Amino acid sequence: MPDRSPVVDTRYLSNSILACSGAIAGASAKTIVAPLERVKIIFQASSTMKYRWSNVWSTLLEIQQRDGLAGLWKGHMATLVRIMPYSATNFTVFDRLYRKLQDTPYITQHVPAMLIRFFSGSISGAAAICVSYPADVLRSRLAVDVNGEYSTYSRAFRKILHTQGLRGFYSGVGASLIGILPYAGTSFMCFETLKSYITEKKHHWSTIDKLACGAIAGLVAQTSTYPLEVVRRRMQVHGSDVFGGLGVLQSMIHVARTEGIRNGLYKGVTMNWIKGPLAVAVSFTVNDCIKEFMAERRE
Repeated sequence: MPDRSPVVDTRYLSNSILACSGAIAGASAKTIVAPLERVKIIFQASSTMKYRWSNVWSTLLEIQQRDGLAGLWKGHMATLVRIMPYSATNFTVFDRLYRKLQDTPYITQHVPAMLIRFFSGSISGAAAICVSYPADVLRSRLAVDVNGEYSTYSRAFRKILHTQGLRGFYSGVGASLIGILPYAGTSFMCFETLKSYITEKKHHWSTIDKLACGAIAGLVAQTSTYPLEVVRRRMQVHGSDVFGGLGVLQSMIHVARTEGIRNGLYKGVTMNWIKGPLAVAVSFTVNDCIKEFMAERRE
């Protein structure tokens, strides 16, 4: 039988509970999709590897044979170090900002609800990026490393610091900030809009509803911002000068001209159509379930 739990008011939860639920949600989602994430980064970071599903499976098998099953989760600790503060910040800032804007009569009377959700999601995503970006750079270097150059987190940290300085830990941050605004905004907007529609129609908010809405939000958000993700990954892995000092928009144009749109800007996007909706569905669902559980206990 599906869960038929009613909608629970979570606005009175403390910041610490919101942060913990967000951190657990992000960690759960990333752990599930980590193997696909590593393969995706390898393809994104390369301008020569051809993306096909047969190559995806062969890459997974190659990693497993070379590094063992644990190799599919190589760099995952760095992922968790990044994603837990990222998700904690993302969900907490969104919840507080969105509720604040909702409780402001002038804004609710003059600004469409979808725009409020998009704005709140964009700001929360930008705040989360600023907190977690250095760990994301470390994760990307470890994920694509096949020569042992970045064999440990400490070695990767020292090498980046020595060769690029502190600036190296923010390689590609411009693309990330530009990308996260529409990505986080779209994902939160889609999820909260669908949530509002369903709860108004059915007066309950089941786990299946959460998963379905999260998957749709993830699919829309991932597809619309994927080209920025490709440029960002290459800047993270190879440094900001990988495109000869070009800006984000110029770098996207360069990739489109030299590699094409399908095989360049959208290289590996079909993997994201599985990984993205799954990750977003799990993270939004786990976050909502934990908040509902804590809100019920509070009552």
